[in-house]
Amino acid sequence: MLKKPEITSETLAKWQFVVDQISELASVPATLIMHTRDQQHDVRVKSAGDENPYVEGQSFELHNKLYCFGVLDNDAELCVEDATIDPRWDDNPDLEYGMSFYVGLPLKWPDGSVFGTICMLDRSNNKRALMFRKGLRQFRRIVEDDLALLEEIEHRKSAEAKLQNELASREALISKRTKDL
Repeated sequence: MLKKPEITSETLAKWQFVVDQISELASVPATLIMHTRDQQHDVRVKSAGDENPYVEGQSFELHNKLYCFGVLDNDAELCVEDATIDPRWDDNPDLEYGMSFYVGLPLKWPDGSVFGTICMLDRSNNKRALMFRKGLRQFRRIVEDDLALLEEIEHRKSAEAKLQNELASREALISKRTKDL
């Protein structure tokens, strides 16, 4: 399997715009793009605003009490309207930030492997965010399209480097044979 490409600053800026738009449209204080590697789940991009308690780069160890674990474990959307009354989530670490409402979706690379999640969080049941779930799915497509584009760029760079090496090798061979003649 090929190494996954780095996320460019241009892509991160685009994702920043995306999470800020989601927070504004859904009226949530926190929208996050999380990146998952092994058992680490990191805040890659967070919506701007004083009400968002999360910090870019903040890392969580994946375990069954994290909302995002539920998304990844089921490979599907997770909606938790009020974690304080839901026994599955009533000891969720996000409650330390007061975030009892959650809607999240998995983010995937083109090969189907996990990149992470995109999610909205709030301190109370948010009817507007519930109605915005279809919009969140559309924004997920934007992020996944960016992942596919980054992978395609990396693939083309690799193919171009191989072609350049092959060309240099053939030029050296032609030069040698020309000298020999």
